[in-house]
Amino acid sequence: MKKQINPNIKAHLLRGAFYLILLVALGVIPFALGQRVTTKQSALANPLLLGSTPVATLSNSDEPASGTWTVTGSLNTARYSHTATLLRNGMVLVAGGFDSSLTGVSASAELYDPASGTWTPTGSLNTARVLHTATLLPNGMVLVAGGLDSSLLDVSASAELYDPASGTWTAMGSLNTARSEHTATLLPNGMVLVAGGHGALASAELYDPASGTWTTTGSLNTARSEHTATLLPNGMVLVAGGSNSRSAELYDPASGSWTTTGSLNTARQLHTATLLPNGMVLVAAGYNSNHGFFASAELYDPASGTWSPTGRLNTARVLHTATLLPNGMVLVAGGQGAPASAELYDPASGTWTITGSLHYRRYSHMATLLPDGMVLVAGGVVPGSDIVLASAELYTSAPGVPPSYLGNISTRGFVQTGDNVMIGGFIIQGTQAKRVIIRAIGPELTQYGVPNAMNNPTLELHDGTGALIASNDNWTHTIIGGIITSNQVRDIINSGYAPGDGRESAIIAELPAGNYTAILRGVNNMTGVALVEVYDLTPDSASILGNISSRSFVQTGDNVMIGGFIVQGTEPKRVIVRAIGPELGAPPYNIPNPLADPTLELHDGTRALIASNDNWQQTIIGGIITKNQVKDIQNSGHAPTQPSESAIIATLPPGNYTAIVRGKNIIVGVALVEVYDLENTAFELLATVPLQTNAKYGVAVNPALNKIYTSGGASGGQHVVVIDGATFVSTDVGFGSGVSVDTNTSRYWTANVYGGAALARDGSTNHLLATIPLGFCPIDTTYDSNRNRVWVGAQCGSLDDPVFAIDAATFNVVAGPIGSGGVMGPIIANGPTGRLYLTASGVSKRVEPTTFAVTTNAFGQVMAVNAVTNRLYASSGNNLQIIDGATNPEKILTTIALPYGPASMGVNTALNHVYLANSAGSSIEVRNGSTGALIATFSLAPFGAIPNLPMAVDSTRGRICVIASSASGPVLFVIKDLTTG
Repeated sequence: MKKQINPNIKAHLLRGAFYLILLVALGVIPFALGQRVTTKQSALANPLLLGSTPVATLSNSDEPASGTWTVTGSLNTARYSHTATLLRNGMVLVAGGFDSSLTGVSASAELYDPASGTWTPTGSLNTARVLHTATLLPNGMVLVAGGLDSSLLDVSASAELYDPASGTWTAMGSLNTARSEHTATLLPNGMVLVAGGHGALASAELYDPASGTWTTTGSLNTARSEHTATLLPNGMVLVAGGSNSRSAELYDPASGSWTTTGSLNTARQLHTATLLPNGMVLVAAGYNSNHGFFASAELYDPASGTWSPTGRLNTARVLHTATLLPNGMVLVAGGQGAPASAELYDPASGTWTITGSLHYRRYSHMATLLPDGMVLVAGGVVPGSDIVLASAELYTSAPGVPPSYLGNISTRGFVQTGDNVMIGGFIIQGTQAKRVIIRAIGPELTQYGVPNAMNNPTLELHDGTGALIASNDNWTHTIIGGIITSNQVRDIINSGYAPGDGRESAIIAELPAGNYTAILRGVNNMTGVALVEVYDLTPDSASILGNISSRSFVQTGDNVMIGGFIVQGTEPKRVIVRAIGPELGAPPYNIPNPLADPTLELHDGTRALIASNDNWQQTIIGGIITKNQVKDIQNSGHAPTQPSESAIIATLPPGNYTAIVRGKNIIVGVALVEVYDLENTAFELLATVPLQTNAKYGVAVNPALNKIYTSGGASGGQHVVVIDGATFVSTDVGFGSGVSVDTNTSRYWTANVYGGAALARDGSTNHLLATIPLGFCPIDTTYDSNRNRVWVGAQCGSLDDPVFAIDAATFNVVAGPIGSGGVMGPIIANGPTGRLYLTASGVSKRVEPTTFAVTTNAFGQVMAVNAVTNRLYASSGNNLQIIDGATNPEKILTTIALPYGPASMGVNTALNHVYLANSAGSSIEVRNGSTGALIATFSLAPFGAIPNLPMAVDSTRGRICVIASSASGPVLFVIKDLTTG
């Protein structure tokens, strides 16, 4: 049968022919349970008292680290538009496709062995073919059907079977209708449904493996090709899209008929369709002839028969692949429009996150999920070239483990009655519910030599409102009620955390995000030493468990309070450990019998005493404490409220640690032991927004409209992206670099390096208001709110790059070109004085606001300005300089030596904070704007990100907006500053 290949598909085929710190209660209490350690991941958040609110919570950004791609063995034959089938023996069969000539069709086939990472030729197809289907049959053989032959004009009706045992192909009965670009679906009864195909066929037929024959079945209501077909959990087959269609229909194997179902929101073809674990079907990206490539995605609900939009991909694409991962997420990779990018869809949040990029740009490749959870991508075409790929690579999901993280494990203490029971608080954060097990341990402690162990502990679980949601006495007897609706004994045993004594208590709970409190009491008001623990049973979910703090009655001897935690990973961790007592007796807690004067000891994994404290305002030098800590404790934002309470700041290498709280002079009372991570707990991560590579060199904020703008630079492409500060949805509005915001009118300004102009846009509508021709190559803008003036820096290929001054109200050029005397660098205006600061060939200079004279500064590059205090912040080598901007000449007030040179800076005028991007340390430092004293550090290392690009600050909302580089591309981090000092 002679047919012309679809020009759309032919054109595509031949063209170019994202902290957190994960926490789990592991039971590592050296003085209680013999340093029992596991490798479960978890995260420490902020301290929580029963009925209190955490000082800060960190929003989980899905997977904190990026998945990675590793090159594996190459195909023996370069190919694209082939098929790839996972065999029962774990090997992958690749067959047919276009060959390296771009238009030649291959009959060859080969096998990938995951164990060796190599490809081996196997028997060749009897008929060379492309745009065919391959289906693994229940007997382990592979059915290949239809496709175009080597002439690209003949649509084949032939079919053949591959036998993995012999490595050979056998011709089978022919299809009733020749077809290509069709779908093939294995039905629950073992038959194969083939539907549609090139030329917009409506016919469908069934292959019977028992007889090796094809029979016609009911025809589609809408003829289609380049569609998708998905087997639903109810046994029906959903066919969607294709041939520029929105329509979808269901095939019922029982009746052999098709029934229309809800239509797609967007007509599309060459998309992907993935059955999710929740039974819904995700359709992503694709193409239609009216609109080109799509970034949109939508979900089909079999229960209602309707489609609903879900999060958009970060990059529009077609001829990509989509693979359901073992963790329930969907990996989309490559494709026209996004040839090297990959991203993950999270069904829980309905959002896409950029993951590691492919090593080779490719489309029309194939992707296969391997038994070990890795994804094999093989073959394809390099866009914009005539290169057909033989290369293959493997995707490995991110483990999500930061370089170092804290585990607040469990707490041991003497449990009394009334207000003197033991209380442990924790939080669940993120987008998914988290499955945890909470344990109350007593009798088991006797085997570790702990005296006065509680004989029969009971356990209660309360939510953030204080409501009782679950309880248990003996773990072998489930108490039904609240969130516990079925017997839990088998689940507790299967969890691996069943208590060692039947009198001990345990609860398994699926908890949504929120605050929770576990209360441990003795049956019939008995007292004794007990242990409360929380374990994370789903450490890989898009949420985290934070074991926050523990409260109990502190006695003497073996009945003091002991809190164990670990630092895990590869790097040291800076923490503050606190012992709180008197504060508990004051409002709003009003707890009776607070420990009047708690003391604190910190021991390492060998039980050696490494630090101690009595009153936090009096540092005890010794062990790892070598200098006075009072100022550091104050600047941490976690200084105790009472002088008699204790605190220790320590930078701890990976290992086990124990904090012991006692009463001074053998006094007793209720106390709280806490551990804070000083790197991230003073912040709230609001969002991570993947950026285009052509919009990563500039960032600005508009507090009035709650918008964030990113833009391009002098190289690497220039586009402006507007991000909604509430939803963090981004919109590309066109060309531009060096974005700045007119805070008087909410307009924003950019430079058009290609057009030689400055552009003004309406902040609400993004409409272009004015184009001001300047000549040269404008690259940067900055706004002076006092004079309603916009400065524009340009490059001209000489050593005297100019700046221009523009009246922001009239759009008239006030001055320029003003030669800088060098190659233009970043520019920044100081509103109170009207001076412009810039670098020219690395030399710090300023431009006067009225004479426009250019002079050289006696300090480094000005990177941030506080217009309220008239302070400039400059970088001079590895020094931070704080400068009085009001004097003439300016006066350096403070110079602080740093172990790095800041990549960028920003200022919070409301808090008088200056932020420094430490690209060497993958962190953001918060410093006092007057003294430069370090207040806190936010680490981007857990996200695999390096803050080596610009930042801007929304002082109204306390937000730091910083652009960072990562393996998956540039990412905008939006971080809320919760520090004081």
